[in-house]
Parts: sequence; structure tokens; C-alpha cells
Amino acid sequence: MKYACLAALLLALPALAEEAPKPLTGTYEMGSKTILDPPPSEKIDTVRFHITGKTAADMWKAMPAKPKFDECIGMDMKTANNLVCQENRPGDYMCFVGINLRTGAAVGAVVC
Repeated sequence: MKYACLAALLLALPALAEEAPKPLTGTYEMGSKTILDPPPSEKIDTVRFHITGKTAADMWKAMPAKPKFDECIGMDMKTANNLVCQENRPGDYMCFVGINLRTGAAVGAVVC
């Protein structure tokens, strides 16, 4: 019996370590794989998320990458493959990520 309780506790530990779900702020758009000026023949197979507010701030803080100033956008940014987070000004963040709806793979969501 005590082993069953221990097993149940160990299985519950990941859930105990996670935070409760929170609301998400931002926008999304449906599009094709080409971000700018896609040819009319490209199929709509991508969703791109623009995440803002506390969600973006939490993502920025959790990303291990060091911020780098990006000349193209004129602000600090952090990247992790196709996830891009930007700091507009101190305390104001936004993050971008796309998902290919055919494969489920993360894809780019911004040009710069």
C-alpha cells in the first residue's frame, strides 16, 4: 500500500510543479508559408501567433537566450529556433511563433 501511495505521489509531482492555466493575450493570423507577399497559389497552412502582455513577459523571462539588439527592428530580442520574443521598451514584450498546420512544426512568424 505504501508503495502505491509513493507511486501516486511521484506521478503527481510534475502537475504540482506547474502553474495553473492563465489567460493568453495576443492575436493570430492564418496564412501560407510565405510571410510577405505570398503567391496566390500558396495554400493557407500556417497559423502565426503574436503573443503580448504578461504571457510574453513570462516567456521572455523564461527563455535562457541572452538578449541581443536587432538593427532590423531596433530593439532587443531573444530567439529559440522559430520562437522570437522582443522587448519594445523595459517591461513591454511581445513574442511570435508560427505553426505549420500540416506537420505541427514551429515555423517563423516574423520577417526581421
